[in-house]
Amino acid sequence: MSERYVQDQEAIHFIFDHFQEEMMQPIDDSIKTVKALKKKGYKLYLLSNLNQERYHKRYQQHPDIFSLFDGVTLSGGVHELKPDQSIYLKFFQQFHLEPSNGLLIDDNLANIQTAQKLGMQTLLSLPQQNLIKRLQAIGIHL
Repeated sequence: MSERYVQDQEAIHFIFDHFQEEMMQPIDDSIKTVKALKKKGYKLYLLSNLNQERYHKRYQQHPDIFSLFDGVTLSGGVHELKPDQSIYLKFFQQFHLEPSNGLLIDDNLANIQTAQKLGMQTLLSLPQQNLIKRLQAIGIHL
């Protein structure tokens, strides 16, 4: 994007960096849920629109969380973005997963809708939710 708007490049980089720092921090409820799922033996995968550089920075900041994932697909690595179906298909292929055996938890309705079209179960992440209780309500007891 910054290549298209050269005159605004500095502002664009500031916004992206600030957004990443402020908005992309792990949420306590999500952390508790990831840890509880892992403890119960669930395989956990991360499908994210983060690029590799930002993901590695987050990993270094929170290795106790990101090390719990059995696999990671980043949009920058596959040159696709959610909600495009192609990133999901590459994700399924990369980890030899059947969509019908998975549950996508995401805070973006478009991402949820794509996953549903591909046969995944989904759960729309909501602010101020108790994710563990919502999982229990659909039969996943932690």
